[in-house]
Amino acid sequence: MSEFGNLLVLKEWLPTMNGDFVRPKELSLDDLPGSFISDEKLADTLGMRMNVVAKLTEQAGNQVEDF
Repeated sequence: MSEFGNLLVLKEWLPTMNGDFVRPKELSLDDLPGSFISDEKLADTLGMRMNVVAKLTEQAGNQVEDF
């Protein structure tokens, strides 16, 4: 990974809903403010936590809200 890529993974720069900044591995896409575009590939590349239940539910062809 490039030096810039390492900075993106290791530094606290992503905002939480309450305005704090954390490293990508400390939050999931659902933890980001609503103005952020949800990009699972980017989240995975940055090492963000994944909402496993939602992912499996979607892959099974169901809606999370149904559970």
